[in-house]
Amino acid sequence: MKFSSLACALLLGTALAGSAPAQPAPQKSDCPANAAAAENYMQMHQIEADFHRAATDHDIDRMMSLFANGATVDAFGKTYTGADQIRRFWLSSGPFTHHWVGYTPAFRIAYTLDGDTGHLHFECFYVNQDNQVALHADINAALVLQNGKWLMHDVTVTPHPVA
Repeated sequence: MKFSSLACALLLGTALAGSAPAQPAPQKSDCPANAAAAENYMQMHQIEADFHRAATDHDIDRMMSLFANGATVDAFGKTYTGADQIRRFWLSSGPFTHHWVGYTPAFRIAYTLDGDTGHLHFECFYVNQDNQVALHADINAALVLQNGKWLMHDVTVTPHPVA
């Protein structure tokens, strides 16, 4: 009992004598720079999430909504230019012709932004019905800001061997 009373007295005395060393002030969420950075981050994350959801669900309209006007896709040694060619490429791709689930581990997403342009990189892992990786590829995309929305413009798909 004595120990408990003594410990409480010491804690109270320390609290009254002074506070703990100052911690850095948290950033205000209403700061325009922080709000813009958070919004950009969420849009980059949403591009990757929508990309994999579109491929997994075979939703070509969702996939195409991620591309800017005049976009190109370089994949498997060929270049696809414009909405019609890009649409045909995705519809004939493995993720759209198989029942695979696509995902990217969060630590394999990176982006940089500079004004109204930027770059997005993410790795795609597509898992088949046997829980095996069926496709592993990098997506590197030049980004443009169009009508307040970040979109992929020039995309390179680089496949990796699957063991």
